[in-house]
Amino acid sequence: MALRAIFAWYRVRGREVGVLDGKRGAITVIQRAGSAANLNIHFHSLVLDGVFARDEKTGVPHFHGVRPPTQEEIKDLVATVAHRAERWLGKQGFGVDQEDVPVEEDPDDAQVLLIAASMEGRSALRGRRTRRKGVSRNPEGLPHRCAAFEGYNLHADTQVPARDRPGLERLCRYILRPPLAKTRIEETAEGEIRLTLKRPWADGTAEMLFTKQEFLERLCALVPPPRSNSILYHGVLAGHAAMRSSGPVRDHPQDPCPPPAYPF
Repeated sequence: MALRAIFAWYRVRGREVGVLDGKRGAITVIQRAGSAANLNIHFHSLVLDGVFARDEKTGVPHFHGVRPPTQEEIKDLVATVAHRAERWLGKQGFGVDQEDVPVEEDPDDAQVLLIAASMEGRSALRGRRTRRKGVSRNPEGLPHRCAAFEGYNLHADTQVPARDRPGLERLCRYILRPPLAKTRIEETAEGEIRLTLKRPWADGTAEMLFTKQEFLERLCALVPPPRSNSILYHGVLAGHAAMRSSGPVRDHPQDPCPPPAYPF
């Protein structure tokens, strides 16, 4: 639903440069971990910053760049995604005013319990909240081209220039990063696990303290379900996209650069 909303925005922007029905492309990485090793499923989408259209004479796909989104457009996009997602959840029985649909659980499988505890920031077996260390800070505002709406948020302020291949590689490594970095984990003299956050949270939290058992609970909750893809390809970048069999993609004659990537 999020990609459909973003692709619709690109379709409209493509019309501004004379492409009536431009084809879009994106790669989405499903990330399961938050900065505190908690289960926090979110999506990193690397979106081509423009649309493709076939040349009328040769049939070869050409790329047409579009302008970047404004702050107001990002606000509209995140609100659209939120409304569509909540409407879909309501149809599945998970609406705000509805009781949760009962889920069949295996009494011998503790994964559901571990997942719920990780999302709530507590220990599954002890029930207590994860201990935090830091200093009090006032909440900060969202950066440019970022917006939040009723629990949903969208960040779209990172762009890689067309010929910056090292920059594109760094960005791909970022969206594919593992959930934990060894340099941020250490064992204390008391035998506990200290996890240093990459950046302090808005409330000032800079470290999390776990017992070894609590830390193992967090790791178990991050294990993805079996036979599920964590990297998804959309539009012209999909494996069976029609344009993939049309020969090499070329830049439009009026475009000085090949297609850049603009991640949402």
